[in-house]
Formats: sequence, C-alpha cells, structure tokens
Amino acid sequence: MIYVATERREGTIKAYFSKNKKALKEMGFNWIAHFESETKAVIWVNENYLNNIKEFLYG
Repeated sequence: MIYVATERREGTIKAYFSKNKKALKEMGFNWIAHFESETKAVIWVNENYLNNIKEFLYG
C-alpha cells in the first residue's frame, strides 16, 4: 500500500508519496489517497496534475 498527499504552494502542486500513512498525517495532511502499488499512485498523480511539477517524498 502506498499513500499520496498533495499540496499547492505558490501555484505549484507537490505530491508526497509514503508507505506510511502516519508520516503524511504528521506533516499535516488531512486528505490522503491510497493505492495498491507505487505505479498506480504515480499514474494517478500524472493524470491529475499533468502540467505541474511534482516532488516526491518517500517515507
């Protein structure tokens, strides 16, 4: 299971990936999506935020 949280700062969307939901909660994220595989999570981010820069954080 992999978890994804996103935020918008200064017009840029950042996607944070973690294998631990608690790590994202500690960062202050309330809305966290979950996926069965890392590939599905990356595809979801790319489809939803295709024109934005993505930064990845693995926990």
